[in-house]
Amino acid sequence: MALICTEAAKALFRAFRLRAIWRLPKTRAGLLEALANEGFGKEQMAEMQRIIDAENSDLFDVLAYVAYTLPPLTREERATKAKTAISNQFTTPQQVYYNNISASFFGAKEKIS
Repeated sequence: MALICTEAAKALFRAFRLRAIWRLPKTRAGLLEALANEGFGKEQMAEMQRIIDAENSDLFDVLAYVAYTLPPLTREERATKAKTAISNQFTTPQQVYYNNISASFFGAKEKIS
């Protein structure tokens, strides 16, 4: 059991590390460049998306799945999770701003209740 917990903790740490790298455009670009240099460019990444049925997911989710077997979230699922967090943490004007950005991404406007 201790070995399983240790391995789970290591995987979680690596997943957090990927998230930290992905969060900043400069480090994200460096990661993508390093992957491309190793033969994993845009075409290979697109193929991975198709193979794991994650064409509606961001590349971050594809990498997290491949590296750590974390289930990929679709862009819509990720936006819904963010919306829940935003509704709990931000003011109404901030929520309206988020909804406008979200609507432009998904093509539908939502009203705050």
